[in-house]
Amino acid sequence: MEQRLADLRANLQAENLDGLLISNKENRFYLSGFTGSSAVFLITPTKKWIITDFRYFEQLKTEAPDFEVIDHHGESLLALARAIQELGLQQVGFEQSYLNAGDYLALRKLIPDTSLVPTSNLIESLRMIKDEQELAIMEKAAQLTDQTFDYFLSFIQPGMTEQAAAAKVDHYMREIGGSASAFETIVASGWRSALPHGHASDKVIQEHELITLDFGIVYQRYYSDMTRTISLGTVDAELQHIYQLVKEAHDIGISQAHSGMTGKEVDVLCRDHITKNGYGSSFGHGTGHGIGLSCHEYPSINQQAEICLQPNMFFTVEPGIYLPNKGGVRIEDDVRVLADGTVASLTKSNTEWVEL
Repeated sequence: MEQRLADLRANLQAENLDGLLISNKENRFYLSGFTGSSAVFLITPTKKWIITDFRYFEQLKTEAPDFEVIDHHGESLLALARAIQELGLQQVGFEQSYLNAGDYLALRKLIPDTSLVPTSNLIESLRMIKDEQELAIMEKAAQLTDQTFDYFLSFIQPGMTEQAAAAKVDHYMREIGGSASAFETIVASGWRSALPHGHASDKVIQEHELITLDFGIVYQRYYSDMTRTISLGTVDAELQHIYQLVKEAHDIGISQAHSGMTGKEVDVLCRDHITKNGYGSSFGHGTGHGIGLSCHEYPSINQQAEICLQPNMFFTVEPGIYLPNKGGVRIEDDVRVLADGTVASLTKSNTEWVEL
């Protein structure tokens, strides 16, 4: 934690900030280990304060014992203002995506002599590079994800509803050690597999249909995210064809991505293969996204992403092709940039064509 704080303080110095207000819960956890839902951190070159209330005092003694805790007594903005004034801070940053406009305006009135500076990604840029402890947790999350997919293959059959299948997946992930599902589990069958985010419905799964399962586990607060598309019995030849194209694009993305490439360049690797085979207009989303304490974080892997890959960055590779009213295919894995610059998959479930 101390190294993370040191890195953040270096960012504050580079931005000419005397302090930073932190509202985002993942960023709070990253810097302190605090898991509570309500608090604001004030980090300066020499101070690390948590402004919160009675509900979290005992919890903080264990989770963030090195932080000074300030009781706001139900007046969090007033307590923040007093802390900033006590320290004589002139330039204070805040997370522009997480401090609402009402609180910003109220705080500005309370501390008119202090400049409140909107910031973005001062902590998220640090979170992109995982340490060894994070690596171990994310490897375990990936193992549990693979285990869950094996379980899915063991029970899925015609006659089930998508919702029933999703519920079994969610329950199983809890049983094997997950604290939650990473997001609302997607089970989309038949024509609904052409919906990239077609959440599980009451549709009954039929024989001779594709099924897309997009799911993830939360393990020790870190996320996984994996997608597989399988077939129940034989399906249309075009659906088998697009499966092969998506698998090839997925494999190209993982095998050819490397440190120094931008997220945009990784996206091109996958997208060009699908486009040159005539399905470019059927791949309308980004190739991937960073993953860690959030299911979607930096680095982005899409047509606009300019961040360069570095060792120990984690992201997804998830090309897809979607044919409305017919079916769709997506294959997604969580990957890591290794020390030698190559990319390797954390999730290791079979990506070959599966026909049950």
